[in-house]
Amino acid sequence: MAGPDLNPYGNNAFGTRVKPLDYTNELTPSMKVYHGVSIAVNGSTIGRITSWTPTNAYNRKVTAVYELSAATFGQPVDVIPSGAEGEYTAEIQRGEVWSQELELTCGFSDVWETLSDQDRPFSIQEFWMRGKDPYRIWTYTGCWFREKNYSDPWTADGDGRVSVTGSIVYTRRQITF
Repeated sequence: MAGPDLNPYGNNAFGTRVKPLDYTNELTPSMKVYHGVSIAVNGSTIGRITSWTPTNAYNRKVTAVYELSAATFGQPVDVIPSGAEGEYTAEIQRGEVWSQELELTCGFSDVWETLSDQDRPFSIQEFWMRGKDPYRIWTYTGCWFREKNYSDPWTADGDGRVSVTGSIVYTRRQITF
């Protein structure tokens, strides 16, 4: 039987009880901190994430334009930026949960035997919270797993935790809030 709820703090938008920082107070730190980040797939929060690293969202090719002169050494005189370069990727590490394996939390109906079992892309939402208030939401669309593996060996002297790592390729990352 559960006792009375002694937590004086309210729920945030995701149903978690927190004592948020008062960001209206001038003494509150202004530095972004990453413990205010949540990851959701198709609207469902993926729990037990220990690492989330989006990469390549800001890479592009830049081509130098060189001077043409018989009297100089061909120094660059300008650069021309072009489109995005490389694949957009995100790395994830997560502690697995019984009956909520990573592919199930990503909205698929079964645990995959191989990555060929992923038959459609999915979307990921990255929620940044400033205290109890949403600050920004990034949405990653067209997500496909490139890699999904268990990250820790199963040993007799280990901590008994089953972790999975994955590499996700996405087509677009955009601010949706």
